[in-house]
Amino acid sequence: MNRVLVAFLLPLVVLLGWCGSLEWKLASGREVRVAIQGYDPRDLLSGHYIQYSLDLNWLGTCPIDRNGDEVCICLEPMPANPGYSIGTWSGTCAERPSTCAVSLRGQCNGSRFTADVEQYYIPESLAPALARVPQNASVILKLDVEGRAHVQRVLVEEQSIEEYAAQVLQSTPQATN
Repeated sequence: MNRVLVAFLLPLVVLLGWCGSLEWKLASGREVRVAIQGYDPRDLLSGHYIQYSLDLNWLGTCPIDRNGDEVCICLEPMPANPGYSIGTWSGTCAERPSTCAVSLRGQCNGSRFTADVEQYYIPESLAPALARVPQNASVILKLDVEGRAHVQRVLVEEQSIEEYAAQVLQSTPQATN
């Protein structure tokens, strides 16, 4: 009987511990806001996702010698708009300067930096209003202690992208039969 109980409880305890550690990493992380711009990789299987690239306003492209490697980008508040973050340094995470308080971990794919946060699910009912990423869009990312990003929400100006899409749909004249 004890073996059955242990066999049942051990995976449950391990799962709860793992979930707790992930939640702790995320809770102790920092929130940053980054501008986004439309990106169209022509993926017909992406479903109801808007796809974008992070506009970090940093050195422009990934170094050719870093293709496929893990890269860290140091983030600091944008001087002209402190509510947004921009990249100020990039390189391997091991080389990250001690002055870099907030960093975003990702990888270089060709000359493009990706952090596995470049798509956001939208409900099917809102998809017609979001054929492309709106201007002045941004993403709120929560960076865990290791610099891995998790999308909190996507904004257009100061409203959620869902609110924005609903307003666009309300203001669009309906086709009559």
